[in-house]
Amino acid sequence: MKNFQLRHYCVAIIAVATLLPIIASAQSKTEFIHPNTLPCNSVISLVTGSDGQVWGQGVKYAPNNRTEIVSIMRFNSFTAERINTPERGYPISDSIRINQLLPDARRGVLWATTIGGLLRFDGERWEIINYSDSLTSRDNVKMVHIYKNLAIDSTGALLVGDELQEIDKIYEGGSYSYNKAYYRLLRYDGNSWQVLLDGIYSYSGKMIIRKFTKIGSITVMQDGTIWVYYSQMPTTKGGLARLRNGNVEIFDNVWCWQNEHPNIKGGGTLSAGKDFLWVRNSDDGGTEGILGGVSKFYPEENRWRHFTNADGFPMRGDSSLRTSCFYDNGNEIWMDDDINGGAFVYDGTKTKYFRTRQPDVQNEPLITYTRRVNTITEDAFGRVWCGTGYGIVVFTDALSGTDESMQVQGIEVFPNPASDFFTVHCPEGATITVRDVFGRIKTINDKVVDGKATISTEGFASGIYFVEIHDLNGRRNVSKVAINR
Repeated sequence: MKNFQLRHYCVAIIAVATLLPIIASAQSKTEFIHPNTLPCNSVISLVTGSDGQVWGQGVKYAPNNRTEIVSIMRFNSFTAERINTPERGYPISDSIRINQLLPDARRGVLWATTIGGLLRFDGERWEIINYSDSLTSRDNVKMVHIYKNLAIDSTGALLVGDELQEIDKIYEGGSYSYNKAYYRLLRYDGNSWQVLLDGIYSYSGKMIIRKFTKIGSITVMQDGTIWVYYSQMPTTKGGLARLRNGNVEIFDNVWCWQNEHPNIKGGGTLSAGKDFLWVRNSDDGGTEGILGGVSKFYPEENRWRHFTNADGFPMRGDSSLRTSCFYDNGNEIWMDDDINGGAFVYDGTKTKYFRTRQPDVQNEPLITYTRRVNTITEDAFGRVWCGTGYGIVVFTDALSGTDESMQVQGIEVFPNPASDFFTVHCPEGATITVRDVFGRIKTINDKVVDGKATISTEGFASGIYFVEIHDLNGRRNVSKVAINR
C-alpha cells in the first residue's frame, strides 16, 4: 500500500461543557481527503471488506444542472479510483444511486443494490443479476426490481431485500407509477435463488401479510440467526423478524423515542453482537428530518436497553436522537452527531465526540452544513473514515484504548500473516477475542498458559482480523492479524 503524503494535519478539540460527566471530549489526529481529489463532492457511503479494502459511493451535480453523477470508488490508501465506468462494463446509468454496497471477500467481489438489478463487480468488470420466477415472468406484466438491503449469511450466501414493483403506467421521460408492490427476502448462493420471506401490498386494495412486509435492514448473528427489521405498509408500524432453523419469529415491540410502536418510514438499522442486536430505529420527523433512537435488544430475554441523554447521547430536547448513520466495530458504536457536528462513539461506558466541521486545506471559510457525516467505516489500520457532504475526514487514532496507561503491554501476535493458527503473547488471565472487520466475533479464548495462547483459524476466510485482549486489571489492547488461505 502506497504511503500518502500528508496534506493536512489538524487537531479537533471538542468542548462539551453542558453535557454530563460521562461524555469525554476527544482529540484526534485527522486526515482530510478533499473533494478536489475525489470524483464526487458528497460521500454518502463507505464500507470496508474483510480483506481491508475500503469502498465508497459519492455524488456530485453535473455542470449547469441538478442531475446527480454517482461514483463508486475503490480506495488505495487515501486515493480514490472511480470504477463504475463504461470501460468496466457498468450496466446502468451513473445518475442512479446505489442503495447498498457490500464487499464479499470470500468470493472476491463487490455487491451493489439499485433500482433494476443486483450488481456484481469482480475487480475488473461489472455484471447485472436479477431474480426471476413465475411472479416476474408473467406475460404482459412489467416488473421493476428495487434491490435494497444486503447481508451475508453463515454459509456465505447473499441475503437480498427486494421490492418488486408492478408497473401500472409509464410516462414520457421514463418515470412510471405502480399499483402493487411485493416485498421479499431472497437468498442467492451464486447459482440459485430462494425466497425466505415474502409479503404483498396493493395500493388499490388491502395488504396481505404472510410473514412480514417491507424490509428495513438485515443482519446475521454469530450462530447463523438471520434478523430483519421490517415495516408494515401502509401503517409503517414495524418490528423484528428472526429466521432460525427454518422458522420465523416476530418481535413487534420495537421501541422508539416518539411512541411505543415506531413509524419506521426511514427503516431501521441493525448490527449483531454475540447475543444482542444494536438497533437504530427511526421515524419520520417531518421538517426535523429523521428522528429516532438507538437501543440494544437481547432477544433471548426479550429485553431492551434504550440510550438517552444520561448515556451521553446527543438528544433533541429530552427524547429524540437525530442520526442517519450507524457503525458498529464490535467494540464501539459510532454514529453521526447532527447536533454538535461530526461523529460520536460509545464504548460501553462513555461517549466521545469527534468534529468534522473545520476549514479545509485551502483555508476556505468554515463549512458547517456540508460537513454532516453521512457514513462511517473503519479500515484495516484502525482508522475511522467519516464520509461527509464535503469530502472525507479520517480520524487516524480515534479508537478507544489509545491511552497507553489503559493498554495491555507486551502483546505479540505471530506469525503475521498467519494461515492455520497464530499465537498471542499476553498476561496470564487475559481474555482474547478475535473479530472480523464487521465486528463479528470469530472466537473467544480465555486459556492463556505460560503467557501465551494458540488461536486456531479454522473457519476463517482470508482477510484482516482484530485481536482484542482484556487483562484482569481492565486494560485493553487491539492488534491486527492477516489470515492468508
